[in-house]
Formats: sequence, structure tokens, C-alpha cells
Amino acid sequence: MNSQGKRFLREVVIRYCDWGGSSRGMREFLNTRVVQFAKDHPDIKIDVQMRRNRHPFLRGVYGNENEKMIDCPNRDPEWIEKKLIFMRDSSGSKASKRYSQPVYSTRPTIQGLWDQDVPYQRFDFKVEHKD
Repeated sequence: MNSQGKRFLREVVIRYCDWGGSSRGMREFLNTRVVQFAKDHPDIKIDVQMRRNRHPFLRGVYGNENEKMIDCPNRDPEWIEKKLIFMRDSSGSKASKRYSQPVYSTRPTIQGLWDQDVPYQRFDFKVEHKD
């Protein structure tokens, strides 16, 4: 949701095949759960399209001109509903890379490890200005 309480998700396109085996879970979802999902979320337009000989997928169209597509061949209706809720709650923005794993090296540093107790030598410098 944005700061005004509106959802970013504007439309969901559900595409499936009417006889293909990979669309079995999607057809079951459409027969049992899509009506309740549409009643619970009247602000989201749901467009169901039948395409033969293609795997089923979900496409979310967001208000900020972004789209997310989720392939769902051979998935059960519970999984499909979870993905619809995930799409509903997301903003449509691309995932950022700032939450990546830290880099671990197999080679030790040539500088050595930091130690607080290393005694440093004090150098006396005398700076003179010559004309």
C-alpha cells in the first residue's frame, strides 16, 4: 500500500490452458477460489484469459507502470493464492541488490588482521617552509 492507503496492484491477468496438464492447479483455483479473491479485493481488476498449449502464469500490472510475471505450471491452488497475495502486497518495483550476502574470501589479506594493541612508533616530523 502507498501512503494514501491505496494498493499499487491495479490488475491481475490469469492465463491458463483449458486442457493442458500443467494448468490443472490453475483450473482448480479458478473453479474454487478466484470468485472469493475477487470479492475480497474489489479494487483489483481480474482478467482471466484462456490460451491453449501454453503454461499458466500470473501477471500483475501495477499503478507505477511496472509488471510482475509469475510462472505457475503444475502448482496447487494454495500456492497460486499465496502468490496473488504476494503480488497484492508488493509495490511492483524491482528487487534491490543492497541486501546481498557478505563476501568471504578464501585467501587471507596481505595486510594482516587489525589489532588494537599493536604499538605504533611515534615519528617526529619537522616541517620548514623555504622560499
